[in-house]
Amino acid sequence: MNSDKKELKAFFDQWTIYQKFLIYNYMEHQEFYQKISEQFTLSFPTGFSLLDLGSGDSSFSAKALNQLPIQHYVAIELSDIAIRLAKDNMKNIMCPQRYILGDFVYDLHRIKEKFDIILCGYALHHLSTSEKQTFFTQCRHLLNPNGILLILDIVLKEDESLHAFYKRWTTQVEEQCPKLTGFEKQEAIQHVTTKDFPETLNTLQIMAKNSGFTQVDSIVRGNRNFYELVLFKTAPQ
Repeated sequence: MNSDKKELKAFFDQWTIYQKFLIYNYMEHQEFYQKISEQFTLSFPTGFSLLDLGSGDSSFSAKALNQLPIQHYVAIELSDIAIRLAKDNMKNIMCPQRYILGDFVYDLHRIKEKFDIILCGYALHHLSTSEKQTFFTQCRHLLNPNGILLILDIVLKEDESLHAFYKRWTTQVEEQCPKLTGFEKQEAIQHVTTKDFPETLNTLQIMAKNSGFTQVDSIVRGNRNFYELVLFKTAPQ
């Protein structure tokens, strides 16, 4: 694991800061995961398998899956602390479950089965552009015909530079996240402005098409104008 990935792991192991973003809904998890749950049902009303990439503690995945016909769940997550929490959060989801401690790009080769749905929430922006292209290609090969890849992530406004995004995100944290302490704000800003590399929707569409996805749809963009839920679909057999 390279030094950047080790630093990323260390950041998410400082779970208190990230939990505040979840608890106070600063990244709009509640609204987005409601949409994700609805999309699960729309796409596969009678049952589905799910690969959850960069799954964190799976708390919002568990809420999205509640009462749905999930048949098989596999998660890949970089933090062992998060995986321990995930197993507890998913205990009421009645299906076979497997948790893999590892990197959701470089450890995908450990996955041998195929899935109806792959979910990647708030994680893709940690990858370089070339890694993102590799990610799309790997996901395409892990999906069944008519399978879907759901990406919930930071998506740049068209023609927005990374510098402009960093400035916009920093302003939001400083002005619209009152429950964070000054130290927590600086830690979050440091992380995002040095470790996050989001793309525009157009760039993601090109990557997906280059990897063999046949349909790309933006499901919803968040009210804060940072995050977007995008669906990528494979062709029928």
